[in-house]
Amino acid sequence: MDYSSSAWTPGHLSSPERRHYNRALKEMYKIVKISSKRLDAANESMRMLTPQRKSRPGNHDVTDMKYSQSPSPSQLQHDYISRNNQRQKSRRQDGLINEDAANHADIQDVYVELNTISKRLQKENEILKEREHEVALREQEVYGRERMLEEQEEMSRTVHNESRSIQKEIAGRWKQLQEDHKCQLQEMDSLLKERNKEIKRMKASFDTLKQANDSLRKQLTSAQEMNSKFESQANNLQRRLQNILRKQEYDERVKDVEKLTVKEKIEAEKSTTKELREGGKLPPRQHKPATLVFDMLGQLLDWICEVHLRFTNTTQLTTNHQTVTLTREKCCKILPQLVEVIGQLPPVCVKIHLPCLQFLYWSLLQIESQDVSQRASMTSTYRRLGEELFKPSAVRSIDGESAGGRIAAPERPKTGCFFKSPSIHSRFLSCLIILRTLTQVDHLAHVFDVLRSDLKDDRCKELFMQYRATPVFLSFLKPSNKTFNNMAVDIYLQMATESVVLAPFLESCSNEAWFRCCLSLLKSPSLDHKLMEKLSIILQKLSKIRSNKRLFEVLGFSTIIQELVHSCNHDDAFLALNFRSILFNLNVNKVSPSQLKSLLS
Repeated sequence: MDYSSSAWTPGHLSSPERRHYNRALKEMYKIVKISSKRLDAANESMRMLTPQRKSRPGNHDVTDMKYSQSPSPSQLQHDYISRNNQRQKSRRQDGLINEDAANHADIQDVYVELNTISKRLQKENEILKEREHEVALREQEVYGRERMLEEQEEMSRTVHNESRSIQKEIAGRWKQLQEDHKCQLQEMDSLLKERNKEIKRMKASFDTLKQANDSLRKQLTSAQEMNSKFESQANNLQRRLQNILRKQEYDERVKDVEKLTVKEKIEAEKSTTKELREGGKLPPRQHKPATLVFDMLGQLLDWICEVHLRFTNTTQLTTNHQTVTLTREKCCKILPQLVEVIGQLPPVCVKIHLPCLQFLYWSLLQIESQDVSQRASMTSTYRRLGEELFKPSAVRSIDGESAGGRIAAPERPKTGCFFKSPSIHSRFLSCLIILRTLTQVDHLAHVFDVLRSDLKDDRCKELFMQYRATPVFLSFLKPSNKTFNNMAVDIYLQMATESVVLAPFLESCSNEAWFRCCLSLLKSPSLDHKLMEKLSIILQKLSKIRSNKRLFEVLGFSTIIQELVHSCNHDDAFLALNFRSILFNLNVNKVSPSQLKSLLS
């Protein structure tokens, strides 16, 4: 039956048609009611399935918006019943109305409402299909989540069970490890206690050994010191013993000679008395044998000095090493005996004094040039030699005779010998030997005074160069030896004055040893002003020699002299002039002739 056709009109409905229409409405009402129940059930199931989803204010679901726009079937039924009630009331109030017109109007309204309901139902049916499709999808998702949750729960259960089993195993192993650890700790504690006991014992024994070692070390050091003292004493005693033996030998020889001379004199007296008795004439007086021996000894020493000692020290000839060592050994042996001979020489034998002094001087140079340590083994000989030359002892006279024919031996003081000799040659050599042998300050000061007075004579300057005395004073030209610095520089300054020996003296000073001694003096902070002026004069003359420029440059004299020039005051004009002339000679800070004239003026 098609209600939507245009030929149909509501007034043409018959009673069976109305019944049929009413039946259709009831069925539709049931369908709508059933659909509304399904929709409510679906909403409740959705709410149950999605409990965690919370609605935010101002942010609703799209489906809820759709359902809120379209009325539900219960609302439609309620509206329809309310409208029918109103119509019935209006019919009762209005009275008699034409039934056909009323029926016709009711049918038309019902038709319109049914059309609207059918449209709404179609829309709701489409919405329900969509919701059913969404619900199915959500059910599938929920089932998948449930399966995942079940699997996760199963996995968590298995993991939990495994973790429990692992925890049980770990707890069991941990207990075993704790027990083992406790056992090990107990064992280690017992071992540690035993080791501590052993360490304490070892420490106690070590302390005792250390104390014993310290005591033994102290004893060893004291023993070594005593041993060194005893060795030095033994060496000194050995040297003294050798010197005493040599002296004894010499005394015995002298006694033998004296005995022989006494016998010869007695025999000579007997012979003379016989001759006087027989002929009554005296024989001519012969030379004394002692003086002949001394003359012969002087000639031998002079020959040895000229041939073996002097040339090896002065000209430095290339000789064989064996001969040099042999010469040095012979000098070491002869020197102590010669010291004893000098002590026994009479003052009358002046001819032998100079050869003995020459031999002593060249022997000292020979010994010290080859082996410096040899001087330590001959300290007593050096001391006796210096003392004998500085203050000669008295000697017995040989030619004194008594009235009865016996030889007398009176003591004669040596007043004009060696250091106090009137001969400038003997006195100069004695001064050089004393400077090399003695260390007493008063004696050395006296020697320097004598040398300064003697060097005023040109003959003494020639002797200075003849005996190469420049190195003798280098030991006194040191900052540590402040007592004799000025005296040694005075000697060099006297030799640096204008004389015949000026050039050879400057050549003898042109060596590294002399320049180093001067450099050490210039570097000393407590150097005397006058001493610096004297040194500047000597250095100014040495700077004129071209070969000395290398020594000035290598040792750094130019920088030191420049610093001294800058530190000079206005009162030190002479010193500054000498230093500037040295720098000028060394081609450092060239000065013009006009500047030199102004400085000199």
